[in-house]
Amino acid sequence: MMKKRLAVVLLSALLAGGTALCPVAAHANMEWTVLKTIELEQKVLDVAPSLDGQWLYILTRGEVLLYSPREEKVVERISVGKNFDRIASLPGRNGLTISSTKKKTVQIVMIEPVYKIDVSGLPFKGPADAFVTVAVFSDYQCPYCAGLESVLRQVLEKYPKDVKIVMVNFPLSMHSYARKAAIAAAAASKQGKFWEMHEKLFVSQKELSDAKVQAIAKEMGLDMEKFGSDLKNPEVAALVDRDIERGLQANVQGTPSIFINGKQMLGQPVLPAFQAAIDRELKKTK
Repeated sequence: MMKKRLAVVLLSALLAGGTALCPVAAHANMEWTVLKTIELEQKVLDVAPSLDGQWLYILTRGEVLLYSPREEKVVERISVGKNFDRIASLPGRNGLTISSTKKKTVQIVMIEPVYKIDVSGLPFKGPADAFVTVAVFSDYQCPYCAGLESVLRQVLEKYPKDVKIVMVNFPLSMHSYARKAAIAAAAASKQGKFWEMHEKLFVSQKELSDAKVQAIAKEMGLDMEKFGSDLKNPEVAALVDRDIERGLQANVQGTPSIFINGKQMLGQPVLPAFQAAIDRELKKTK
């Protein structure tokens, strides 16, 4: 009898709106805002965003359109089978699937952007006409960039005739002395000693300061008057700013960022990863 009475009490409380047992979800009015309308000539079959937010994949009959939200335009068209009518993003960068409901087929696709990075006039090691160009966006206060130096030396040792490594400054705002260090390297380059300054800046990474840079320059035997003048020269600083712009155009978001013939290298920058990417490019020469 007691159990029956308890059940009746609980049921009565529930019907009376007892929030302790069943809280009522709050209701809110919704607003609809159109952020962008993309006008296309083709009929749209399906749409999927890349998981990194860099692209919008638009599937039309026989094509995948790559729309760049940053540039607000279609930047590439990729031909696919005309039977495909569905598209979806995959975990991992720039991966997707396209499928056909009629043909019962699925293709797994990796879309790899190829950036046109202008490396003319930038310091490099290796043959000037090498088939493979490795562009490294680097920051002198980034510990991962410093650790990469030994791997880059191994790459040049393994591919002495096929690979050119180009250094591109990309000082991060979170590193207070990175831009000054990049300007110091550019100033040393005016005296033909970029690589020596480059290496010493990384070795002294944890103690970089105006005084330390001056000490490094003296140790290198630079013309100190010219070096001091170049440090203050807006044209030298503009070289660093131009490098930063190159990085922004290639969607660089951190350092080190490595591009092999314009394609960004993903994952850990270890020698086997470099070998796999470089060998893929070298196969294109055959």
